[in-house]
Amino acid sequence: GTHPSGAWPVLGPNHQVALEVVGLRAALSRVPPELRCTLDGRLLADPVRTPSGHAFERLVLAWTLRQNDGRCPTTGQPLRLEDCHPDQELRQRVSHWSQWARSLTRPFL
Repeated sequence: GTHPSGAWPVLGPNHQVALEVVGLRAALSRVPPELRCTLDGRLLADPVRTPSGHAFERLVLAWTLRQNDGRCPTTGQPLRLEDCHPDQELRQRVSHWSQWARSLTRPFL
């Protein structure tokens, strides 16, 4: 319905938080492919790079290696988590993208 004077209702703190979460969720649904884990497609938080150059979330890769007898999920070659190195540059790019995505929700605060 309409409100007296035609004004929008004032949002309480819970509504503002909900709107921020909705905005952040919408932004996260548009994560660039290069910032996603090769296995689960989610935003990388602790990216590691395999010797073949694929980026994975560390915990997702560790779980996958336990499930498939230590084989790289992309090449099928033997792989140990110790053979992968943290990708600090990718982690920085994820951090910058995340800050940008969060900034989209700030007008609701």
